[in-house]
Order: sequence, then structure tokens, then C-alpha cells
Amino acid sequence: MIAAPQIERATLADIEPLALLRVEMGWRRSDPLLRATLAWEGGRIFIVRARSLGVTAKGLAELPVASASAIAAGPVGVIGNVTVRPEFQRRGLGGLLTTHAIAWQRAQGVLEVWLDATPAGRPLYRRLGFEDVAVSWDAHAPLRDLRQERLAALAGGITAEQASAEKLASVAALDLAAFGGDRLGLLEALAAQDSYALYIARDLHDASRRPLGYALSRQLEPPWTGIRLGPLVAPDDRVAAALTLAATRAEQRRIPDEFARGEAYITVGRGDEPAIRAFYDSIGLPTEDDDLVMRLSLAASDAQPPAHDEGRPRIYSWTAPMVF
Repeated sequence: MIAAPQIERATLADIEPLALLRVEMGWRRSDPLLRATLAWEGGRIFIVRARSLGVTAKGLAELPVASASAIAAGPVGVIGNVTVRPEFQRRGLGGLLTTHAIAWQRAQGVLEVWLDATPAGRPLYRRLGFEDVAVSWDAHAPLRDLRQERLAALAGGITAEQASAEKLASVAALDLAAFGGDRLGLLEALAAQDSYALYIARDLHDASRRPLGYALSRQLEPPWTGIRLGPLVAPDDRVAAALTLAATRAEQRRIPDEFARGEAYITVGRGDEPAIRAFYDSIGLPTEDDDLVMRLSLAASDAQPPAHDEGRPRIYSWTAPMVF
């Protein structure tokens, strides 16, 4: 264990080295979500710089060598993007940053912390008190393989249209009910970026035009072509189908010549929602087991979060500071 390295809050100047660190870990850069986590007052990226570990070489001393992202959305917190450069691993940095993130979340009033754990990280998280919840999954497929006729049939009289970022406030209550905490500021920071598009679903036969669900999609970073869907919040498969169809058709219009080789990705989903996983499998976006969703209670009593009641929106794809 190293002797008390200094933990700092990342700044916008750290986005590029943090994105490159993610690439070294075999992940996508995901600059937009890193940027949004920093921009929102309820988000933090905690880092340890090389100089804190005795590196003095010019151009290297200020580089982040370890990081952990965290959000505090009322009672709900999430930790993710825990990364350590290979040459600095096995020094306790991941545990140090995770513990620091939990302490910050506790101070913000968070009552439960969620994360998606790789096999390598699970022993650490269990030592910190996290409990296993469910296997997570993700989904991806060539855009051309999505069953658009199936999506249209499922959607029926539900339609989804692209909306400006300012319209997110109209779905804030939907997201709060599904997520359990107020993350509107994070969603607004995402939707304000050029790579993101917002879609809102409504019933064609409802004169009130009440929003039924929403989705954010973002264009994948080069050299990949396609979209990442998420978050996507809907009460049922009809609304989820309308949102998925709108996002994929917009991508087809945007890059018609490249659409055939582009891919659609879904952010990680929780395995305790088998009906949602079945929905994606049925539309040509097959799901695969990924990591393990884990939960830490910071409340006095470890009460499980409420189950989804009838009519309560469900999270078809889940975005937090975990960056995929």
C-alpha cells in the first residue's frame, strides 16, 4: 500500500488523458460522458496524478494514473470508470479512490451506491461492503440487423420525435421514477453536446401530448460508426420500440452510405429485468452477459429498493458515470 497519495478532482483539462487511459484499458474513449460528469454539480471524477506517486518527469508528472467517477443523485449514487494504469496497479489505488468516492457520496446524502463490477474488481467491492444484485448485460448488433418492421409493429400508435435538450425537463419526473434519484443535471449536460440526440415518445391519440418515455443516443467515436442508446426510459415495450426506431432511423438518414456497416449499442442493463432483455433480443439486438451489478447500502437499515409497480417507467438502458 502506498503512503497517502493525493486525491484530486479532475478538470476539463484531464478529459483527453482520461479518455486515453480508458483506451489503454480496452474501453471506448467516451469523452461526452466524462465531460458531462465533470460539468454536473452532482458528478465527480476523482484522480491520482503521477507526481503524487513520485513521478517528476516533465510531461508525465501531471498525468492522471488512476481515476474513479461518481454521481450523487439524491438517495442514489453510482460509481464507475475505475481505472488504474497497468504500471501503477496493485498499489491500492482503486480501493483508495472508491473509498473516497463513497465518502463523498455519503456526505451528499446518498443512501445506496450502485456499480457494475468486472471480475477483477469484485473482491475489492465485496470487502467494501457491496453485495451482488444481478448479472449485467449489454447488447450490440449491426444497424442493418435491427428489425425495423418489428419495432414499428410493437410501437403501434406510439411515436417518438427528436427534441431539443431544453425539453428534458418534461421527462424529469419519468426519469426520477425509474432511476430513483434526480439526475436531470447529468442528462442535460449530455444532451447539450453535439454528439447526443434526445427523443421523446408520445401517444398519437392522446390530445394532451403527455411524454411517455425518452431516450438519448450518441454517435460513436471514430473509427466506429453507429450509435449508443442510453439512457432509455419507458413504461413498456411499445414506448421502448418507438424510441429505438426513431433513433435508428435518424442515424440512417444522417449517414446513409455508412449505415449498413454501423452498429447499434445499448448501455449496460441489469439482469433482474429479464423482460427488457427479451425485448432487445426480439428486435435483432442480441444481449450478452457482461459484468455484475453490485449495491452498497449507506442507510441505517438495508431495505431493498422498491420493485417496479405497474405503470412505473423502467430503465431499458442505464447511463450513470459508468462509461461504455
